[in-house]
Amino acid sequence: ASSHTDKLVFISRIARDKYIKDHPDYNLKKIGLAVNGIEDYSHEERETLRMIDSKYGKFKYRLCCVGTINRRKGQWRVLEVLSKLSTEKLNDIHLAIIGDGPQREELEMFVAKHALTDNVSFEGAVDNSEIYKYLAENNIFVLMSDNEGLPISIIEAMRAGLPIIATNVAGIPETIDDNGFLLDLDNDALFKVLDNLDMYDWDNLGKLSRQKFEKEFLFSRMAKDYCDIMDSLFS
Repeated sequence: ASSHTDKLVFISRIARDKYIKDHPDYNLKKIGLAVNGIEDYSHEERETLRMIDSKYGKFKYRLCCVGTINRRKGQWRVLEVLSKLSTEKLNDIHLAIIGDGPQREELEMFVAKHALTDNVSFEGAVDNSEIYKYLAENNIFVLMSDNEGLPISIIEAMRAGLPIIATNVAGIPETIDDNGFLLDLDNDALFKVLDNLDMYDWDNLGKLSRQKFEKEFLFSRMAKDYCDIMDSLFS
């Protein structure tokens, strides 16, 4: 980092700690931390949520992922694993892919080829202000990204009270402890979870996600962190 930099601000503890390790001589007073956070639901949004009835309600396990459809975001990993599950297991599973992107057509062809059209829906691009409605239709959030920062999509899923299945990369481990599964970039690891969904108490994992959101990822906490960082520049 330039010697003229007044403050380096990191959005995850993991990124900050890695930087400190890689730059042991850097002035720690010039390093700040403001972990991502978002607003909780408004009164109007809560009223909307009460009226939502999932169109995928016939499925016991309603998975969803949010993000640009490309190799990095890893939707293809989830589809490859679904294609290896038994018909009996698939009868209970639906995946909603929320977003659009360059790999969508390829994945749609994969879904058709592997007879997954009843189990997978492509919801297309959704305005950020509407995503919470789609999350409310589902009960498990999955993000198998190759790399990330600290994804807002996971924080939104935690706010929705969804258990999280995600990869052990970048800042993601800060969002998952006892509220889901942190997996290696390995289809076998995801297969073991999806092939044994009945073994886990997903409702409780979802409650723990919501609790973790309220404790660690509210916008008010992030705003205070940024205010403290700004104050430190003049102290």
